[in-house]
Amino acid sequence: MDDITLFTLGSFIFISYMFFLVRMVWRQHQIQEGKNHKILKVNPTQQKDKES
Repeated sequence: MDDITLFTLGSFIFISYMFFLVRMVWRQHQIQEGKNHKILKVNPTQQKDKES
């Protein structure tokens, strides 16, 4: 196998791997960010209770 062909194939595999890895991390970040907003959200009734 030619060196250029092997390099091209290896680069394609590496770039594909990095693309899917970054996409998976990004999606998990979005899911986790959505959960955190729900947990840390302060309702108006909670604010009134703290002021009293």
